[in-house]
Amino acid sequence: MRTSRSAGVVLVLVTAAALTGCGSSGSSSAPKVSPLSKADATSALLTQDNLGSGFTSRTDDASSTDAPGCLAPLDKLTEAKAPVKAKSEYQATSDTGFPLLASEVTSYRSVAAAKGAISAARTSMASCTSVDDTAKDGTITKLSVTITDEKIDGADDEFNLEATGTLTEGGQTVPFGLFLAAVRIKNSISATSIGDLAGAFPQLDDFVTVAVDRLKAVVAGRTPPTATITPAG
Repeated sequence: MRTSRSAGVVLVLVTAAALTGCGSSGSSSAPKVSPLSKADATSALLTQDNLGSGFTSRTDDASSTDAPGCLAPLDKLTEAKAPVKAKSEYQATSDTGFPLLASEVTSYRSVAAAKGAISAARTSMASCTSVDDTAKDGTITKLSVTITDEKIDGADDEFNLEATGTLTEGGQTVPFGLFLAAVRIKNSISATSIGDLAGAFPQLDDFVTVAVDRLKAVVAGRTPPTATITPAG
């Protein structure tokens, strides 16, 4: 299988799923808060030091690829822009370049707007339970989609999406998985998205915990912790 196409499909799902700016501005009577500065939002992202030698930075080259099937609304969620957003992207140093990872922080002018981003994700994806899509180039994506609201410790709100199944290209079929956790802390959201040629990603919680700890520290005016995620196995 040509991993470039596979990377494109996975990466567009990873970046689309990051909830990069959806959400209303909130009611005029809602308490106003200041969004994080661009520098603070950037400092809350997962870093190369957090990920270790198993990952390297990458540039998004999948802008022309659409999310398949009922995952397409995730593209729409990224069209509006939050006042402040920052993103970093990484790929594994393995031969295949998988897994792919996106870390994104968005910050809003009110808690209501941040709540709206999470709410919009839930609403847009509520009826999405499976994907069976054939792209124009013949790539076939078949996924089972699960949405949950289980929250990590200290989260104000959380939206989780897991889409697992297969990707078929050029007559070859491989396992395929997208794993997303978007966690709200006050008026900011940390979204960690991982795409892999695998049906599960057991370490997702490790990545999300470090990402959320970094956002919590920045929101509290502290320096983000420098924990390194230990590779499984």
